[in-house]
Amino acid sequence: MIKYFTVENYYSIKNESILVFDEGLSQDVGYSAQPVIGFAGANASGKTNILKALSFVMWFMRDSFLEIKINEKMPFEPFYSTKHLPTRFQLIFSITNGENKRIDYEYKLTLTTEQVLSEELYYYPDGIETLVYARQAQTVEFGPQVNPIPTQDLRQNCALVSFATQFASQEMAITCKNYEFYSNLTFKGILGSEFQPEILSSFLKDEKTYQEVRELLKIADMGIEGFYLKKQTKESVKKGVKENLQATLEKFEPFETNNTKGLFSQLFGVFDGFLDQVDIESQLAFFKHKIDGELVDFKPDAESDGTRKFLAILYHILNALPKGGLFIIDEIESELHQNLVAYLIGWFQNEARNPKGAQLIFSFHNSYLMKFLTPEQLYFAEKNDDGQTALFAAADFEDIQDLHAKNLEKLYRIGRFGATPRGL
Repeated sequence: MIKYFTVENYYSIKNESILVFDEGLSQDVGYSAQPVIGFAGANASGKTNILKALSFVMWFMRDSFLEIKINEKMPFEPFYSTKHLPTRFQLIFSITNGENKRIDYEYKLTLTTEQVLSEELYYYPDGIETLVYARQAQTVEFGPQVNPIPTQDLRQNCALVSFATQFASQEMAITCKNYEFYSNLTFKGILGSEFQPEILSSFLKDEKTYQEVRELLKIADMGIEGFYLKKQTKESVKKGVKENLQATLEKFEPFETNNTKGLFSQLFGVFDGFLDQVDIESQLAFFKHKIDGELVDFKPDAESDGTRKFLAILYHILNALPKGGLFIIDEIESELHQNLVAYLIGWFQNEARNPKGAQLIFSFHNSYLMKFLTPEQLYFAEKNDDGQTALFAAADFEDIQDLHAKNLEKLYRIGRFGATPRGL
């Protein structure tokens, strides 16, 4: 669970923003931080940027060594007027170990788009700060309980933690790498529904999971009675690929010349021969709907965007909950009914459903969802006339008496928290 996060000089976030997610915790629930954090605000206020910042630092710490090429720039931009200054992050998060004990980790990172300037990782067994790594440029110090590793292959554009995961002796780095984490944000924009037949395969791994998902689809009222996968023969896969290629080539017919006709014919012949020599396997997904009392099979492309998005979200949530993972999603209510989103938020709030402390961090526009958040769980993003994003929590408004008893949605609608389009 993310307990504390700071970011400075990242896209529209110019000055250091401090987010504290472990305040206002219920004494009845054993979480180390709030299990749900929601960010609201006007369009282009910076909600997505704070989620991108969280997603970036998690990705960079875990995966940058293998996913950033040599001499490639880091995939982010500093604030426009301070591009000459470094970008800074600080992250404190807890991971539940195999003994069901939560251990805190602290990660500090200072970098430009070309190189890491400094990087530190600490962990807190029994609450005592213990150094894992401290890095200044390419100089590395190892903590007292860490086996030193050779660092001549450590690049200036990747994280030391990510590099260290390549060595079996680096247990703390590997623990950070294995922390279950998903974000629907890439560094080029927001992903789509991401529905793949493999999602259904995971739902079909055992009867209990299948029945649970089936019931959830009924609760969501999407008209789906069941689903299954059907393996395609190699011949049918090849036939479909050839037909799609032929259809694509036919689109160019109005622009063809004698030369291009011959070229397309040759290309088709080469590709056709290639398909005959390779082994291709595929599975088709089918959903069962009841139509006039009869069960009818539909392919995924016949389902709505909302259905496909719900299935993709469901897949990642069902992975995160039993492992105590982190789930970041931008515009959570996009293509989904508000009641369905509220239902999913409730899963993370329920200790029986979320015993490992999985955490949901999301942005949203629909103020209805504020009804399901406490003041410590509700954050706002607001951009000033200089294009700078400010981030603050509803709990910061100490002048509002009995805030926890108030209707947060109503307070937001009347402008008490700000973070609304100022021209309206």
